[in-house]
Formats: sequence, structure tokens, C-alpha cells
Amino acid sequence: MLHEVGPYDSEPIRCRGAASSARNAKALQMPRSTMSSTCVACNGARAPVRYVDAVHIHSGDRMNACCPYLYFDGQAAEAMHAYQQALGGELKVLRYSDQPPGAGAAPPGCEPSDMNRVMHAMLMFEGGMLMCSDAPNKAMFEPAKGMSVNVSFTDAKRAQRVFEALSPDAQVRMPFGPTFWAEGFGMLVDRFGTPWMVGGGFKQP
Repeated sequence: MLHEVGPYDSEPIRCRGAASSARNAKALQMPRSTMSSTCVACNGARAPVRYVDAVHIHSGDRMNACCPYLYFDGQAAEAMHAYQQALGGELKVLRYSDQPPGAGAAPPGCEPSDMNRVMHAMLMFEGGMLMCSDAPNKAMFEPAKGMSVNVSFTDAKRAQRVFEALSPDAQVRMPFGPTFWAEGFGMLVDRFGTPWMVGGGFKQP
């Protein structure tokens, strides 16, 4: 259950769940500074809460992460190393050959050489995370379409450096440059087939 809370202690809680009793209605109008460490705004339930910026969330009711998961045709390791060069961060790679004994047979159509394909890779960097794998074999691969990986920076110069790092042999859909919404923004499909949107210095609407 998620409650919207004003950024200042003097603002009342605005709960998305409608209060069904006078007690709950009163709780919804309590300033955050006067509330106890338990939430009484939802059906009178005294569940532990945790404040996170302008929201508070019942403990145990929080998403860990949401990130793109990319697929490649034998290029996953090379692509993720290129993305690490562009974005920084820590990269971990697991190949099909790294599976423990008894993990199961390879998918139909796989050759012994396919065991060197990437089963799972994860790049953790400032502000985000990318995951990917190779398709188990060439016949099972489908290129990315209908999506883009979006990365945003407060500094347009840093965004431009990332855009340029992704640009070699890329299909540039929109050259990096100033727009009415950002000091710098560009779009491309890199040499591995991944679509990107890169921007920085976003302007206030």
C-alpha cells in the first residue's frame, strides 16, 4: 500500500486508499510530523511504515528494481563490456558453460560452441542497471524492437560523452544536440542493435 506524502512535514497525508471510517479520515489529515511510527491511515491497520523522500511505504511492499533486459546473438559479452566503457560500473558475466553439474540440458538446436554464449550478464552503474543474455542459439534470437534504453544525466556534457562512446558504427537516429526540453539529447541504435536515448541538462517545463 502506497501513500503520497507532501515534501514538508506540515502537509497532510493523501492516501490513495479512501478512508472508510472517521478514525481513518482523521488520520489522513494528520501532519507527518505528528504521526507515530505506525500507519493508521489504511483501514485502521497499524502496519510499520518507512519514509522515502515524499512517500512512505509499508515495510515489505517495495519493488527492488526495474531495468531493461537485452538479448543478443552471441555478442552479449562484447556489448556489455562496451556499455561498461560508456557508463562505468561493475560487470558480472555468467556463460552457459559456467552452469553447475545437473543444471539441465541445453535447449534443442544448441551446438557445443553455443556453451560459450552468455547465460546472464549484469552491469550495475550509477543510477541504473542493465541485464542481458545471448539467445541459446542463433535460431532462437530476435532483435530488439519497439523500445529504447533511456539514460539521463544532470550534466549535458557527460551525456554527450556517453552518446559518443555508444556511437561507433551506430545508426544515429537523432544527432546529439540542444532541444527545447534539454541542453543535449540524441538517439541511436548501436552496433549491437540496441536502441538508445541519451540526454542531459533537462529543462524545467
